[in-house]
Amino acid sequence: MTSLGTVPLYTPAATRNDSRALPFIVAAAIFFIAQLIIDARDFTGDAGAYWALSSAIINGTFPQTIRGYAYPLLLTPFRLVFDQSQPAGLLSLKIGQSIGYAYTFSILLPNLYRSIFGEKLSTARRLIPPTLIASVFPGLISYPLSDAPSLGLMALSVYITVNSIRSKSLYGLFAAGLICYLTYNIRTIYLFSFIALAIVSATFFAKDIQHRAFALATFLAGSLIGALPQIAINHTHHATMSPLVVTDVRGASLFARQLTWGMVVDRYETYIDPGTAKATPTFYANQRGAALLEKNGGFVKNQSFTRMLAIMAKHPITFFQIYLRHTASALDARDGEVYTKQPSAEKNRRSILFLIIVTFGITQLGKAIFFAPSQQTVSARALYTLTLLAPCIAIIPGAIETRFFLPLYCLAYCALAFQEISRRAFFIQLGLAAILTASIYSFVADSVKSPIHSRPESYIPGEPG
Repeated sequence: MTSLGTVPLYTPAATRNDSRALPFIVAAAIFFIAQLIIDARDFTGDAGAYWALSSAIINGTFPQTIRGYAYPLLLTPFRLVFDQSQPAGLLSLKIGQSIGYAYTFSILLPNLYRSIFGEKLSTARRLIPPTLIASVFPGLISYPLSDAPSLGLMALSVYITVNSIRSKSLYGLFAAGLICYLTYNIRTIYLFSFIALAIVSATFFAKDIQHRAFALATFLAGSLIGALPQIAINHTHHATMSPLVVTDVRGASLFARQLTWGMVVDRYETYIDPGTAKATPTFYANQRGAALLEKNGGFVKNQSFTRMLAIMAKHPITFFQIYLRHTASALDARDGEVYTKQPSAEKNRRSILFLIIVTFGITQLGKAIFFAPSQQTVSARALYTLTLLAPCIAIIPGAIETRFFLPLYCLAYCALAFQEISRRAFFIQLGLAAILTASIYSFVADSVKSPIHSRPESYIPGEPG
């Protein structure tokens, strides 16, 4: 294919001690053991919803729901086995997730990191991200949750895009568009990554407007193929041909509802009582945000973007403080089991250890973007990183669960594993990590002392709980 001109991309050759098979096998074993320890049998909350929808895919009766079709479709083979034998179905799910996540975290993400930042890989280093993911987020790889699959597909889409730009492959851009739409369909917050990657693919594919437009059209054509089942679902339930996942809840946008929740909730999690096995939503409140929301009319009145933007414009400092609390809460991975069986207030040691790891990894990532030598430009590295982190940034105003920052954790772990640690910068990075760890820990440790088990609406007098 004729060269159209582009920003040069650099992918160094694999080193001799960089085996893919061994890290893949070991990572699969690590993920399988982690799932055996968690021993997920009864699915509740989001996991239960996805598991139920996988049955609807089989029956051809996909209901009106705020969730897309793609992830239930991925779960369908395991659901088929489960419907014949529950033990065999759960075992097949564990095996399938182990294989999928082993590929994602030991092969795909390291290769993507190398394609963006140009670092060398090795067999041992490839095992660092999957080991950390299994240790910090065992719940994410044990339950049928959409966080890790969506990140894996997004990473695959970006990786294909990077290689397609280098090889000038329109077929690759078509495939990237298809996969990127499936990512959005699985987790709608990836709409921001979809938009970012579409722009990046057009911008870097060529220098002239005509060829950029053609590249963008190719990317969008691929996404349209992925959207066809969702269009059919929307036509059946909503009489619309929209390719978007309809996320309205009782007439209000789910994202707008999340914004109002975000004013009064620093973080939330699901607690499983060990004695009764009952799932209890657990929230950690922001009293200042609740007071501000009450002052401006409460939940029902403010479930719209225009209302929320108006309040933000009047109280920018308060919202900055609220969102800073959200970011700090998301970086404290004390609840990585997702469905926790021990109160978060009793996990301070776990919190400190994981904070040290992720904050130092973030300093490594920052160095990789802005300071490390690479044949990629700083702007290219920053744009690809922003594309992967767009869901984390976009979710900050909403109600936060730690798992929502999984893309940032993974990039930080990759930077920790693959980016060289320079002696000159080490103590500066260590100091920054210590400051971040101390600040985040002191806030979150105090916040989790006061869990609330009623819905956020009940924090506002006069609101239905």
